[in-house]
Parts: sequence; structure tokens; C-alpha cells
Amino acid sequence: MPSARTRRRGSRSTPLDREVIVTAALQLSRVPEPGALSFRRLGQELGVDPTAVYRHFRDKDELVDAALDRLLQDVSTRLTAGLGWRGRLQEAATLYMDAVASHPGIGTEVAHRTTGGPGEADAMELVLGSLAEAGLSGDGLIRHYALFSTYVLSCAAALAAHRLHAGTEESPDLGPWASPPARLDPAAYPQLTRLQGRIAALTTREVTLTGLELVLDAVERAAARP
Repeated sequence: MPSARTRRRGSRSTPLDREVIVTAALQLSRVPEPGALSFRRLGQELGVDPTAVYRHFRDKDELVDAALDRLLQDVSTRLTAGLGWRGRLQEAATLYMDAVASHPGIGTEVAHRTTGGPGEADAMELVLGSLAEAGLSGDGLIRHYALFSTYVLSCAAALAAHRLHAGTEESPDLGPWASPPARLDPAAYPQLTRLQGRIAALTTREVTLTGLELVLDAVERAAARP
């Protein structure tokens, strides 16, 4: 009988370790449905008894942290070399938000988690270094680091929640950012009546990227002050 520590799908037998489990967890977390990632389903995906996973991760929280840290590591390897501080932060934020949104099974949790892993350390160093390159220092650097990080994490979680709610693996930029009421009294809601069509045309991704540009504009203004 095959060991519970090996994968039992087809004729290939792969030793079960943390990296193999995290890869399977990320694959399951792409499924846009609540509870897509569980140790039971993970065991089915790996072809092992679910209890085998506990030999490598004490609980689901530890597994989710490791999976999210892997996403951060993947972003670091995909960054374009030679970018200036603004282009680097813009690309890193966009890649990360897209990666999180593509894994809604765990992506909704990024705003309130810290992974404590090498991927997170790399991301923190990248943001801090880029802001220092922009010309920030001291308290200004720390405040804008917190602003940038909070914005990116919050938007990433929102994009993941959007995909999870839609129940589709399609890109979240296909969905509207808001849907104003269809019937309005122009006398009571003159601005909303006038602008509701343009508001309805906004996509979630468009709004997210606009906000990112505003955050980076704030960094530039702060760095330019004496």
C-alpha cells in the first residue's frame, strides 16, 4: 500500500513536503468558492490522508500564511529590472493584487495577516528601499510605507472578495465597481442622477489602479517638500 507521505495520483509518486503542500493549496485557492481550501480537499488533491498534512503544518492558519508568503516571493521574481522607484512600486503592487485576486480562497485574508516569512521580508525591504530612493526618510518614510502597504493589502483583499462573490475565475476588472440605483429623483439626487452612468461604467480594477496612482503622487509630493 502506498505511504501516506507520497502522492498517489497516476503512476507518479512525489514525496510530500511543505513546498508540495503549498503548491496544492494555492491551486485549490484559485477556486472561487467559500471553503475551497480545507485539509480534507487538500488530502484529496494530494492523494493522501488529510492527517498527513498536519505533519508539516500545525493548522490551516500556518498553511495560509505559507501560501501567501509564496505569492509574495513569486512577485519578487517577476519584477522588471531597472525600474525607478515609482515604476517598481507600481509593478509590484499590481502584480501582487492580481496574484491575490487569482487566489480568492485565501486572498480575502491578506489585509489582516502577517506571514512572517521571507516573501514578506523581501516585500517590506522593496517598499522601504523604493520610498527611500524617492527621497523620503524618517517619520515620513514610515508613514508612507504604512499608507502604501495598507492600500495595497486592502485592495488586494477587496479584489479577491469580488471574485469570490462573483464565483468566477475571470478577471475581476470585468465587474462594475458600483451599481447606482436605477430610479432616482433628480431633484433630490442631482449629482447622482447626472453621474450615475459614469459611475456604473467604472470597473473595480480601474478604481484600484487610480487609487494606487494617487498614493504614489502623495509620495512624490512629500519627497519634494523641504
